[in-house]
Order: sequence, then structure tokens, then C-alpha cells
Amino acid sequence: MLTGMSYLAGHPPRQERSLWPPALQIVLVLALIATARWSEHHAPSVRATDQWAYNALAVCLYLLGILWLPFAIGALVKVLRNRRHSAEIVRR
Repeated sequence: MLTGMSYLAGHPPRQERSLWPPALQIVLVLALIATARWSEHHAPSVRATDQWAYNALAVCLYLLGILWLPFAIGALVKVLRNRRHSAEIVRR
């Protein structure tokens, strides 16, 4: 028997209820933004020829973190709704 199957013929797909993936996504977003902040803060203390690299890293990480944040929050909302829905089914 395959344990990793999330779909069986004739059955509805299994809804995700684990909080770990959205929590890890939010931690990743915070780490990206923190690394961008660190890079922006330390850019003036390096050689002038390397400042562009620190500033470019900061811009890329800020952009990636800000663009990833709505998806991480959306995944968290989806999991919380699935958990609430499954709790209502159990109570009935």
C-alpha cells in the first residue's frame, strides 16, 4: 500500500491541515527580509566597489520576501479554514 497517496479514485482530495508548511513559509519570508535588512545596513561599511553587490542583494531579497508574503499568508489561511472545517465535521 502506498502511504504517500493524497487521492484515491472516487474519494475527494485530502485537505491539508498541517500548520508546518505555512509556518515555515512565513519564517522563510522573515529570514529573507532580515537578511535584506542586514545587507542594507552593512553596505556602507564595505569597500565602495562592493557596495553595489550588497545593495543589489538587499533589493532582491526585499522583493522576494514581499512577493512571497501573500502566498505564505494565503497558505496559512487555507490551512486554518481546513482545520476549522474538519473540527465542525467532528462535532456534528
